[in-house]
Amino acid sequence: MNQPPNYSWTDLICDVRQDIAIYQRFAGEYSAVSDSFVKRLSAFLTPSVISVFLFRLSHWCYARHRYRIALIIAIFNQALSGVSIAPSSVIGAGLYIPHPATSIVFSGYAGNNLCLFAGAAVGPATLTPLFVGEQKLTPRIGNHVSLGAKSQLRGDITVGDHTKIGFNCVITDSIKSGATVVSSHVRNHLEPATPDS
Repeated sequence: MNQPPNYSWTDLICDVRQDIAIYQRFAGEYSAVSDSFVKRLSAFLTPSVISVFLFRLSHWCYARHRYRIALIIAIFNQALSGVSIAPSSVIGAGLYIPHPATSIVFSGYAGNNLCLFAGAAVGPATLTPLFVGEQKLTPRIGNHVSLGAKSQLRGDITVGDHTKIGFNCVITDSIKSGATVVSSHVRNHLEPATPDS
């Protein structure tokens, strides 16, 4: 789950290629189209992939101890796209943010193929956006995890692989692999109604 201490330019390029591939797989306008350089470039120029690229670039600067440049890139990303990912955060390849202009905040660790929907927030119990220091008491997220709109992961918790967090959930306890979590409000609407006698 952790990237090497020296996050190289090659690592960045490999991660961005995987980010573009994930975007093309999920985005409707690319699903039935063959892969080509023009299609990859077109995907790269979308707000979703640009916001992910700017995070990766800020993390690359952070790994090189260029903290001010990393913070400037992260602030630019937040102003441009609404995505606030701390440069010290570690996120594996295949990051997908379908709606970046919706105040997404992330400070923590995540494996490959993380999906952050609108308004998702991940961080310590007292979240400080764009924190540049060492990540402490932050969530550790496994591979293939999806965070629904307005969901929150707070504190020193672990979220297992292949987990889905539903809309408007606030998670403060660890979750095992393969779990699907929905808020009690949504759960009440999903339960079958009892027939009247």
